[in-house]
Amino acid sequence: GMPSLTIDLSGEWWASWQTFRDGAEKIATQQVECKQSGEMIQVATITHGLSVEEGGYHWSGELRLWDNEILMGWYAATEGSVRSKGTMYFALHPHGFHMAGRWVGLGYDGRIMTGWGSWAKTREGAEAVIERLNHGIGGANA
Repeated sequence: GMPSLTIDLSGEWWASWQTFRDGAEKIATQQVECKQSGEMIQVATITHGLSVEEGGYHWSGELRLWDNEILMGWYAATEGSVRSKGTMYFALHPHGFHMAGRWVGLGYDGRIMTGWGSWAKTREGAEAVIERLNHGIGGANA
């Protein structure tokens, strides 16, 4: 058979999200598991990023990898009455170390919201990328 030229993103990652609750910015960081088949990646959270009282919830979704550099997909809450759902767009670091991008979706109060998002193999890595994005240093190399 032919060897795959698609980067393998399977395994556990840390995702960090910029979100807002009652007008205050919050950074939610949670562990996620990726199961990849070719260009398609099934994603599901392992941990909450925030406590339930702060608006944290579990979600699952799907990403598609384009040209080993862009991931686009969707997410939807998998807990109780949480209505949150939306889209994700990430630029992958050239060596696959982390990804940086945005989410757009239905928020806690029913409004369409957006914020930065990042994934890395460590919690500290994901939070460092969010910090750089918050300071205007965007892109896959963030």
